[in-house]
Amino acid sequence: MVIFTCIFVFLTVILSGLSTVFLTFSLLSNEWEYLTYKTREVEELSRLKNHTLQWLPHDLGRLEIPEDQVEATVTMKTDNKVAVYLIPAFGGVNNLCPNITDAAKMKMKEDGYDIENCISYLSNEKIISRDTWLDRMRNLAMSCAMVCLILLSFSAPLGLLGLFKKQISTIMVTGVMYILAGVFGVFNLAFMQFKRVKPDGFYTSTILDLNLPEEYMKLRIFSVGWPPTAEWAGLILCLIGSLFWLLLAKIYRFQILSPT
Repeated sequence: MVIFTCIFVFLTVILSGLSTVFLTFSLLSNEWEYLTYKTREVEELSRLKNHTLQWLPHDLGRLEIPEDQVEATVTMKTDNKVAVYLIPAFGGVNNLCPNITDAAKMKMKEDGYDIENCISYLSNEKIISRDTWLDRMRNLAMSCAMVCLILLSFSAPLGLLGLFKKQISTIMVTGVMYILAGVFGVFNLAFMQFKRVKPDGFYTSTILDLNLPEEYMKLRIFSVGWPPTAEWAGLILCLIGSLFWLLLAKIYRFQILSPT
């Protein structure tokens, strides 16, 4: 019975550790989605609208648009034209990071665009709220991710404490906390998916949308990275691990009631 218990404890710790690693890395990653543009369609649209298009490194597009076709508030105007950028990016639950070179950032700064390495969704300075659905889904996803990480950070030491002192109640609470972490992880996945399901899901609600005409935003491509798959794996391991914690509490209870 002792050998069986040791093996069960070992499997429980391994499952919980793997689920924590998978969930933590996926929730903190900035590679949930990649933002690019349909290059051929952008070129066709720019010719149709008589806009000057220039492609820079990393598929960064620079457009010169007549100022009467765009509401330019902070950008520089030259020859009655406004410089507008098609900025590729990658982002996660909390951040959106422009995928451009330092030289491109300097060029954009000359045109009045102050682009940072990553834009935090918690920063009001770089956020342009244009889609209430996107804002709501994004805020809910961040909240669920935060709760999931908090539960994971407390579950591991609590579980180890319960194993060290063989406290059945502590072990059971650990199992419940892992279940709750999994539930909030599922909610995070759902909200991250739902924020792009609407027809106007092409917004980013950040300065990447600044002055960019909507017809160009509709040519954006959002592709999914590896974190959703990693989170699914973490959630499955988290669920199995939580069941192991609850079963482990029953094993300890049985050993106490039947010491022989």
